[in-house]
This record gives sequence, structure tokens and C-alpha cells, in this order.
Amino acid sequence: MKITLLSLLITLGACSFSQQMHITISAQHKAISVVTDEDNSDKVLSLEKSTTPSDAYLIANLTHEEKQKDWKRNFIIYNKEDSEISRLALIKENTYSILLKDLFLQLQNGQEYSLYTIVLPEDPQKAMEVRVARQMVCKIKIN
Repeated sequence: MKITLLSLLITLGACSFSQQMHITISAQHKAISVVTDEDNSDKVLSLEKSTTPSDAYLIANLTHEEKQKDWKRNFIIYNKEDSEISRLALIKENTYSILLKDLFLQLQNGQEYSLYTIVLPEDPQKAMEVRVARQMVCKIKIN
């Protein structure tokens, strides 16, 4: 049986990141806590576009993450057509955020969006060789 570097990386990626990680998504004095190993498609964070201060953030906080060195986590917001809308930025260890006023420029009232997380190698060449499934964090509904 021949083991290729790609199959080894995929196996290592799947094994290394399958631990139960807790994520808390918060904005506008609301919060949702999720576990990545669960189906989170029914978790919805409703946000009010009209009542947002200019310095408000959408924040994702992680606990129990044990990712490998040289791998990076991303939080990505997609629309219903599964197109990427925006990414949260790493602001400190295990905390990601985006300014709501910037995010709301890209989101429409009455629409629902999906927030996913994914972990990939930092090396672009390795990242192209590894296929890691994204994990649903929650839905974001804009009112």
C-alpha cells in the first residue's frame, strides 16, 4: 500500500482538527455558543443593521483549540449562493473579529448568511494540496 504525502496530510489534518472545539460568536449584546463537532445549521445570530454603533464588532472566540503549528484558522461568511462575502481577522490568539459597519456594507436586510470556519496550512503550496472540509459555525440573519 503506497501512502502519498497528500493522503498523509489529509489524514493528519482530519485527525488533528477533529477535537471538540467551542466557539462563541457575539455581536450587539447577543451571543451563540457552538461546538464544531455538532450540526450548527439551526444556530442563528440575528443582527440589527439600523441600531449598530460605528465601533461595534462581530467576534468569534475559541476555546479548546489545539491546531498544529504552521496551520491557520479562518472564519468566512458566505451568502446563500455559497459565495464568500467576508472574513474575520485574527485580533489576538483565539479571537477573530470584523467591524460590523464594514460587514453591513456587504450584507442585505432580510437575508441570511452562513459563518464557517476552516483550518489550512500557512504554506500556500501545502494549502493547495490539502482538502479540509469547512465547519458550520452558525447562520447570521440581518434585520
